[in-house]
Amino acid sequence: TKTPHGGKVPLRLREDVQVAVARAETSLGAARAFARDTVSGLWSEAENGRPVTPAWQAKIRQACWYAGHVGKQVVTSMYEAAGSSAVLEALPFARQLRDVYATCQHMQYQDRMLVPPGRILLSLEADAPFI
Repeated sequence: TKTPHGGKVPLRLREDVQVAVARAETSLGAARAFARDTVSGLWSEAENGRPVTPAWQAKIRQACWYAGHVGKQVVTSMYEAAGSSAVLEALPFARQLRDVYATCQHMQYQDRMLVPPGRILLSLEADAPFI
């Protein structure tokens, strides 16, 4: 229902906000599908008694990294779309932005965590103590 200062229409009626929301939903759906597909495949391997290979370990790491990466992008885009009121602590935007950035500071979401999966995809040794 927010109408930007000096604006005449609510944010939800602006095309740029509609595009941002559609992009966000699409990105979340893609990340969710990748994560579910990866976990489902790994579960199937385990149910059939097959060991977890480095390739599966790499795929799990990729899915986790991608979920964090997309989450950060989506929260950032919604924060930006919300306008200046997003900085208000009483609204959820500031807290969500802070939380997603704090979460993505964790080692799991750093780009360097994609080195072992990249090495595995290139038929190299993971060169990591664990994946």
